[in-house]
Amino acid sequence: MANTCIEYTVAGLTINDETPGSDTLITENIDGLDSVDLRRTKPPQGAADGAILLTARKLFRVPTFTGFVAIRSVEWDDEAAYLAAQDALCSAWVAAIDALENASSTLAWAAHTLTVYKDGGIKFSGQEFGKRFILSLYAPNPAIT
Repeated sequence: MANTCIEYTVAGLTINDETPGSDTLITENIDGLDSVDLRRTKPPQGAADGAILLTARKLFRVPTFTGFVAIRSVEWDDEAAYLAAQDALCSAWVAAIDALENASSTLAWAAHTLTVYKDGGIKFSGQEFGKRFILSLYAPNPAIT
């Protein structure tokens, strides 16, 4: 299982940012970084039983992060400042991920990297306080370095 407690960076922004007082996205679940499905082509083998099995190849990855928005730069009791900080963080993420439509970025964590593009993008849901997010990326080359 992918580690939900470490920092992940993509498009110049950080998920699970450990900097004190920083606003960040906190992950609760990460899918698509653990294993990759294999694709095996089986063309028919004419007048014989079975099929010809060709070399198996790894499919693409679709890393998906889910979690919640954490605003730590302002206090809850200052509602206007809290909501402004939350809107600024959400807008920064939307702009950064939308920029990956036709360009790649590196998803980096621990000592690993993966080249990613925008897949489903990032979506926010929920009430003003307690917003949740889902971030979906696409890695056509499944190799993690």
